[in-house]
Amino acid sequence: MTDLKGFKAIRIQWHRAVFASDFLTASDKALAAYLINVRLNWSTGQLNPAIATIAADMCVDPRTIQRCVNKLEHLGWIWTTRGKGRSLSSNYFVTDESIAISERIKCEINALTPEDRMLGKTDTSVTLSIVKPWQERRAKVTPLSRKRRQECHSNSKTNSIKTNNDKNSLNLVEAAEKPRACPSRSFRVILETDERNVVAWNIWLVENGFPQLDELGIRGEDATGKGYQAPRLFVPSDEPGLEEVRSYFRWAAARCKRAVGNGQDVANL
Repeated sequence: MTDLKGFKAIRIQWHRAVFASDFLTASDKALAAYLINVRLNWSTGQLNPAIATIAADMCVDPRTIQRCVNKLEHLGWIWTTRGKGRSLSSNYFVTDESIAISERIKCEINALTPEDRMLGKTDTSVTLSIVKPWQERRAKVTPLSRKRRQECHSNSKTNSIKTNNDKNSLNLVEAAEKPRACPSRSFRVILETDERNVVAWNIWLVENGFPQLDELGIRGEDATGKGYQAPRLFVPSDEPGLEEVRSYFRWAAARCKRAVGNGQDVANL
């Protein structure tokens, strides 16, 4: 809690805002009130009770408390720094967003005239008018980002994960950005002096739409000399393991950022 004095001045409005939310359950609201009214040290700002302690005080299951903490955090009422190990508890803080909402509520309440109050405009209606749209927006926040108070809205063009197509698109982007591991685990070196073997491999590679050995960047060596690192199979035709060989050369071609075949994408070979 960075500004205890400022928060203390609007804590009542903060509580009203919490209890006006349609997205919080009774347990969520009770936990929010417990943290501020029972556990917050107004002198030091310390607010770090253990989950087990909260559960014992509120007479509920610790898993329920953890779910409530996650809900309050997801909807923007609190943020936490997670403790590591048994001796370190999590620290809880009120978010700047919810403090700003509370300050707006207080300003609007103070601005109400006696005539407004006579017409039925109360602090409760003011609270609902501010909190509801904010909570509707917060309820759409996706868990893509774990950064404090950062929002990744579900209707974002770049971060949408609503549909399977979106998920597949994200997977393709990740696959393109992240280098794939070599699919082969067993290799042998084709000596560059072994012309017969080199020619046989090059013929097969060209027939299958791949660059030749010296264009793939797969040079290697063993005790007998230098050459090209290839799967431990002779030039395959219909042999078992053909797909492994193809996968290896697709991987090698992609790593070299070369176009393979007649303008085909490496991944489609």
